[in-house]
Amino acid sequence: MEEREEDGITLGRLLSVLFGRKIIILIATISTLVVGLLFITLYYNRGKQTYTSQFNINCVGVNDGRYIDGSVFDYRDLVSRDTLNEIKNSNQKYSKINIDALISSDNIKIDLIEEKNKNDETVRKYYQITAKKKLFENELIARDFINDIANYPITKTIAMTDSINYYSFLENFQTANVYSTQIQYLQNQYDYIIKNYDSLIESYGDVTLSDNRILSSDKSELAAYFQTHSLKSLSDSLSIYGYIKDYSVYSSELALNIHSKAETYKRNLAKKEALKTELNALIDKVGSKVDKLEITTYNEKISAIDTENVDIMSDLKKLVKSLSQASGLTYDELKTPFADVIEVTGDDEFRDLLTSYNIGDKEAFEESLTESNNELKNFTSTYVSASQEVINKNSQVHFNNASVVSVTGGLNMVLGILLCLVGGVVIGAMINLVLDYSKLHDDPNKQLNTSEAK
Repeated sequence: MEEREEDGITLGRLLSVLFGRKIIILIATISTLVVGLLFITLYYNRGKQTYTSQFNINCVGVNDGRYIDGSVFDYRDLVSRDTLNEIKNSNQKYSKINIDALISSDNIKIDLIEEKNKNDETVRKYYQITAKKKLFENELIARDFINDIANYPITKTIAMTDSINYYSFLENFQTANVYSTQIQYLQNQYDYIIKNYDSLIESYGDVTLSDNRILSSDKSELAAYFQTHSLKSLSDSLSIYGYIKDYSVYSSELALNIHSKAETYKRNLAKKEALKTELNALIDKVGSKVDKLEITTYNEKISAIDTENVDIMSDLKKLVKSLSQASGLTYDELKTPFADVIEVTGDDEFRDLLTSYNIGDKEAFEESLTESNNELKNFTSTYVSASQEVINKNSQVHFNNASVVSVTGGLNMVLGILLCLVGGVVIGAMINLVLDYSKLHDDPNKQLNTSEAK
């Protein structure tokens, strides 16, 4: 009887069992690939991936932290609950976006990125929005929603250009009852329009408008007009002549102010005389031993009173002149109620103040005031038209990525496919091993002898 050595499980036999049923390997690999890709795409990556968008905003005022109406622009407000809800409600296609889920746990956030160029040390700034992919139906909805977030400051600014009242100072001019207040409103309007031109040019450059006008030329025309027709000259004229716009409104205050000035003037005279008396008494008592510093102190106090009374007399004369111009009252009508004032100014001076009034001066003043108001209306209208055209045509968002958003995070699909293929082969091989496990222990020589015997 021939002796035979017992064989163990060889590597060749193991491999033939693991990969013997190729159809099973193929089915397992395809099935694993399909299931794996579905899992990665629909579940794993949706939870791990984020949409990222990087952009710059070119819009007047925004880069300075202020909208054109003066309200604060804070880039972090772009992902606030109110802003996101406003954007969601603006379009029906966003109806399935859950804003509460979006703003919780930093599922959406915005940052201001500053990158310094190592070569020239310039700083590049841009905004970056990141949002969880799982909170959007698809990339198209995410792209449009993030695009609307980035464009929100421009949308808001354009709406403001239609709603801002650019004429508020001029409207206040019409209701003011005091000339000095009216002049200040005109100055405020002038400064406001000049400032807006500067801001517009800084944001968009010296833009050429549709009718070939240039922004800087419009600004220069406004400045040139009010260099020739100076608002300061109106203020100087008012200061000299003390015109009163509406005596019925101002009469009580004017009279009270005149009496108050006269009373202060007389009170100062009394203080001055008291100081002189004290100083003379001190000199009489001490003689040459009086302290020079003490004399100097007295003289300084007396000098200060004289200086104050000079100013008071100047103001008093202007007020009396204003009283005469506004009321049209004569000396005989004023001498009794203003006897205390005559006591200060003197009778002849008081008469001269009343007779110096020339009604033509006031009419010319009012004509200049009205002309300045009308011109400012025209210049304001020109600015409003120009700003609306510039903002509508030139405000824009520049995205770093042409597709607006890019997908980051999660499992790379190439790596995912490789893992699925390897996993499918392994699973198929394990199935083969289970099905053909008995073949690992079969004696191939036994099978050979059986064949020979037959």
